[in-house]
Amino acid sequence: MKQIQSDKTAWHYTTAIGFVPLIADKKINLSTNDIGKDELPVVWFSVNQLMEMTIKEIAWGRQDGTCIRPRNAAEFRILGLGLYRIGLPTSSLIRYADLARGAK
Repeated sequence: MKQIQSDKTAWHYTTAIGFVPLIADKKINLSTNDIGKDELPVVWFSVNQLMEMTIKEIAWGRQDGTCIRPRNAAEFRILGLGLYRIGLPTSSLIRYADLARGAK
């Protein structure tokens, strides 16, 4: 007998800075940061249940000009940035291989 696999939840991770407009607009806006002229913007979801590793690349400047790069969720909280996530079933999303090919 085949076992029925439950659908996983994929998460869109953001900070308080990104979460406020998300709630106000009632949608996740596409990011156009760091994409090439021939690439298409996408919204990134992850099945990582704790934190998406790419969000750690976000840097915030201090008043003295140095940057802070949080390494984990606790550091996001300590810095007052918060860490928020919005979940969707993986079956409602485009598979990574297809997304990467389509968005270039």
